[in-house]
Amino acid sequence: MSSPDNQKVPYQANDNPPAWWRDAIDAMEWVPTKSEDVVLWYQKEGPCPRCHDENGVRVSLEAEGWVGLGPQEDTDIFVSCECTGDHAPRPDGALEGCGWGGYVAGPVSKGSN
Repeated sequence: MSSPDNQKVPYQANDNPPAWWRDAIDAMEWVPTKSEDVVLWYQKEGPCPRCHDENGVRVSLEAEGWVGLGPQEDTDIFVSCECTGDHAPRPDGALEGCGWGGYVAGPVSKGSN
């Protein structure tokens, strides 16, 4: 949900945000969706660390290729803000988000190192 505060943040393209942005998203839990004890996909949701939109981070990944991989450094994925706030001036073709996105740690199975 968009809030009046996040609309004060202008759109800014940034695909290499500072560590505090990545750390905030890494702190959000990857939630597995299972069927008969088999993970089908992982989902991560939460506020964008930059614009603070409650629904800024919404990402899901199919489990195939992720379960059992090594350290998180080997599984980084690109995540970007997908909020619906009015971040002017949003360029043509950018339908959502505040413009920030970067690589964060993907889901890693417990015990892999």
